[in-house]
Amino acid sequence: MNQQTIDMLTEMKMTAMAAEFANQIQDASFNLLGFEERLSMLVTAEWNRRQNNKVTRLMRNAEFGIPSAVMEEIEYHEDRKLDKAQLLRLAACNYIDEGHHVVLEQIKQFIVLPFNQYRNTSFAHCNRILLLSTHL
Repeated sequence: MNQQTIDMLTEMKMTAMAAEFANQIQDASFNLLGFEERLSMLVTAEWNRRQNNKVTRLMRNAEFGIPSAVMEEIEYHEDRKLDKAQLLRLAACNYIDEGHHVVLEQIKQFIVLPFNQYRNTSFAHCNRILLLSTHL
């Protein structure tokens, strides 16, 4: 019966849920948890997989030149006239929690790339203006 359930979850494209269920079946310590806790773990695993796939798809579709860029690798040379404090404030993502949008004008893509690691963020190119938009 358990294998049948795993097969049905896989057929419904709930692969993370199926994998988590298989893990729960094999590990006896999960028997100590209640139904709601185990179900919550199954749903969370599937939700996380879908969110990760969504972010991966959005990053691939954005065609970033360096999708693995991170804030720590930005070089703040004087001739670049970058405000490190401002970029670090943006990296904290408080604007997302406040429901704001950020418009970066005439800025190179390598400055925006490190922001691609943050939640529910999408990028749209508008000529030479780059719009960083958040979805709450």
